Amino acid sequence: MKFTAICGVVITLLVFVSSAMGYSVLVDSQNLPSQDPLILNGWVHEIGDGFPQGEQIASYWDETTYRPCPQEIDDPQVPNILVTITNQDIPGDPSLWYVADPETSLTNFDGLINGELAFKIDSLGINKPLVYESLISDNLFQIGESWQFAIQDYSNTLGGQAAPFGSLGIATASMGGPLSTGSIVTPEPATVTLLAVAGLCLLALTRSRRKK
Repeated sequence: MKFTAICGVVITLLVFVSSAMGYSVLVDSQNLPSQDPLILNGWVHEIGDGFPQGEQIASYWDETTYRPCPQEIDDPQVPNILVTITNQDIPGDPSLWYVADPETSLTNFDGLINGELAFKIDSLGINKPLVYESLISDNLFQIGESWQFAIQDYSNTLGGQAAPFGSLGIATASMGGPLSTGSIVTPEPATVTLLAVAGLCLLALTRSRRKK
């Protein structure tokens, strides 16, 4: 009886979390030679400008001379962009990834996420796009913290700017924000854990009913 009650709570929480996180996307990543490993598979949570509570960032951009991937040939005709994002209310200490829209190109990518150029926003390895954290330099995006990260040789065939991030869905599934040229995503460990527990609960409940 207690087990059944616990399962009911878990499944209810799963429904609540799934409905609260309205910008969840299933992704797979592909590493490319000579760059940092890009391992991001499963459900991710998209965050952006003008998103609902718990998903909000503020963002703007400027040009920079900083090159996060010095070994890549620099095109002097194409600007390097410094993007500033501020965590307004995203709970936890998430790690972040940048995923370009199909019309966006750059040279400091780690690999592909859902077929589009992407990199982890950090200050580690060969590609170091993260240049500033306003609170603690720990590669974790905390509430109230501002990050600055660089996009090397940024261009967009539609003339779009590097910020804001207002579209829903990433890569080819991006929609709803015509001015947006990329997405910021973070993994969803809580959702993944609840899914696993809920699956085990459903399996156990099915078996117990069969025994009856």
